[in-house]
Amino acid sequence: MPRPIKILIVEDSTADAALILRELSRGGYETEHRQVAQASTFNEALNENHWDVILCDYTMPGFRGTEALQIARNRGVNTPFIFVSGTIGEETAVAAMRAGAQDYVVKDNLSRLVPAIERELRETEVRKDWERSEKERRAAEGRFHSLLDLAPDAIVATDDTLQITIFNRAAEAMFGFVAEEVVGMTLEHLLPTEWSHEDPLHRAVDFEAIFVTGDGAGGRAEISGRRKDGDTFPAEVSIARLVENGQTGLMLVLRDISERKRAEATLRKLSSAVHHSASLIMITDRDGVIEYANPSLLRKMNFTEEEVVGKKPSIWKSGKTKEATYNQLWKTILAGMDWHGELENKCADGRSILVSATVSPVKDSTGEITNFISIQEDVTETRAIQRQLQQAQKMEAVGQLTGGIAHDFNNLLSIVIANLDSLIERLHSPAALELATEALQGALHGADLTKQMLAFSRSQTLNSVTIDVRTLLESSATMLQRTLGELVDVRIRVPENLWPCVADRSQLETAILNLAINGRDAMPGGGTLTVEASNAFLDEAYAALHAEIRAGNYVKISISDTGCGIPADDLARIIEPFFTTKEPGKGTGLGLSMVHGFAKQSAGHLNVYSELGHGTTVSLYLPRAIDESDGDTESLAAPVGSATGSESILVVDDNPSVRKAAVMQLTELGYQVIEAVDAKSALEIIEANTRVDLLFTDVIMPGGLTGFDLANEASRLQPDIKIILVTGFAEAAFRDQIGLENSVQLLTKPYRKQELALRVRQILDAT
Repeated sequence: MPRPIKILIVEDSTADAALILRELSRGGYETEHRQVAQASTFNEALNENHWDVILCDYTMPGFRGTEALQIARNRGVNTPFIFVSGTIGEETAVAAMRAGAQDYVVKDNLSRLVPAIERELRETEVRKDWERSEKERRAAEGRFHSLLDLAPDAIVATDDTLQITIFNRAAEAMFGFVAEEVVGMTLEHLLPTEWSHEDPLHRAVDFEAIFVTGDGAGGRAEISGRRKDGDTFPAEVSIARLVENGQTGLMLVLRDISERKRAEATLRKLSSAVHHSASLIMITDRDGVIEYANPSLLRKMNFTEEEVVGKKPSIWKSGKTKEATYNQLWKTILAGMDWHGELENKCADGRSILVSATVSPVKDSTGEITNFISIQEDVTETRAIQRQLQQAQKMEAVGQLTGGIAHDFNNLLSIVIANLDSLIERLHSPAALELATEALQGALHGADLTKQMLAFSRSQTLNSVTIDVRTLLESSATMLQRTLGELVDVRIRVPENLWPCVADRSQLETAILNLAINGRDAMPGGGTLTVEASNAFLDEAYAALHAEIRAGNYVKISISDTGCGIPADDLARIIEPFFTTKEPGKGTGLGLSMVHGFAKQSAGHLNVYSELGHGTTVSLYLPRAIDESDGDTESLAAPVGSATGSESILVVDDNPSVRKAAVMQLTELGYQVIEAVDAKSALEIIEANTRVDLLFTDVIMPGGLTGFDLANEASRLQPDIKIILVTGFAEAAFRDQIGLENSVQLLTKPYRKQELALRVRQILDAT
């Protein structure tokens, strides 16, 4: 069917305009157009519509094409501008294109017009995609800075010259500067490294050594800081060495520990101050029997004084601290020395907290040890922040943030997909059916994008099936050639005896496409891209050099380009998230990271070989399918019509739109559906002896009861009940919390009606 296009024709000849329109019609376009020939009407046309392409004669009486081009560009109109003229020469055309025109077409050769327009429309879409990506990147940066401002501890970051680049609100409160005053200053202004202290804990930190070698990064140190008014104070600092896009910097998390230091000094002199200290303080006799625990400790640990006095501190053991740590603690304090370290303790209510502890011997006038005093600080939240910063060093925090928003995002997609599935079944108009199908494909693509963003953190849900790689690659040849362009010669080489592999088909297709695009980008002048598959055996010797893989049979898929190759220094970092060898703005650095994550999660392997000036080969190894006779067995192979029923299903979801979509689909499949807004309401229904064959419940819900809690209680009330837990998070995040037996399964949002039908039927039919 004709493709609609909006054309603004700047042409004084009606006959020439008609020739242009006829050529566009022959090219398969249905035009909405306007013809103008003066500056005033040209400006008016720009105001009244958003044009897809501007086609302009070069020479007209009283109005030159270059004037029209200048008007459009001065107004910020980025619409593709193509000269269509019979008088323009090659030198004039080149000058016009330098001024901002996209192309020129001679009127005597209008056969070039449609290809030129199609090329410019594609490039316009590429530019729009880039602009959207840039907007999303800036939004992500804004969220990151908002999180920094919410952090309770001071956070300071530097660039590769140790000049300050980030200074959050807590840092402003700590040092007395506002961010604008210190950004650009060196770290020396806040943390002078040349100062020395009588207290050895206030040791100087060699920031340059950490910056160059990484030695000392990730640890904890106590240093001195200097406020704006010149006052000095002790601070606890954790340091991370960050490397991003080839740039190295430091990230520091600081806490003012002035109060703690003063309290520790006072405690040595005034025992009465111990009772009022915010620190968790305990005093034992020489044998370790507790004689005193201050109120802060009792409140934090949720114990009463009667429950701890006369007992040993082993009542707080969580089993998560190594026995070697306790042995070293006793060895140190019995030798008359202080012990500093961290312990993970268990509270009376079952919670675990991480404490930074100092245990010291108390001696009498003769030097004999009579007691021990333990001073602890709850650093659970501090360590959590430090762990997040360390993960940010490897950029794994992006995967966590993506996983954090996946639930709400997938809820929205679930609603769209569910309603479109049902709408398609009810539509009879071909035009409406086409629009609905395109919308459904867009929603499904959105779900795939979420999975891709989760891929490099290895936390996406994989639907592993047996895949006929030969068929997959041969069917991808046309798509790859069209995607990579005419300058790239795509060659597919697959042997007839190729084994099937086990992987997620969608993720594998995405991985191959990512690798192919990387290969194309390495060949800006064109070249050959070869996609080759073969059977491979990785032996014990190879596996010994790569701890993440096991020896055995694999299907090897290699993508080779004839491009520029990768320098040896970059090759070692090529799979790091956000590391890219491309020019700024031409690559996110996520593509190869996602492929690497997909390979790991699929129990496979990724290998990159490259030679400068010759090209690069990326090989993806995926496990060979055990049963070759199965072929490509997709999980949704059966039609919906064969997966219906009449059983009773209880649907539980706090989101009314998501619940409505699920109820609608299940009802259309023939089931008797009962609704509940939360776990409490669902339990009331079950407790009323209402027959429920299947509990279909969201995992994350308000009200104190999760889907897991509801599943456990429902199984107790009705032992034969079947359960499907629905989540928008990655399945791997919950796999340790449930045993996926025949009576309990997990379904990840967003899901298709077809997948829902099969999953419900499978679990109801399971014994």
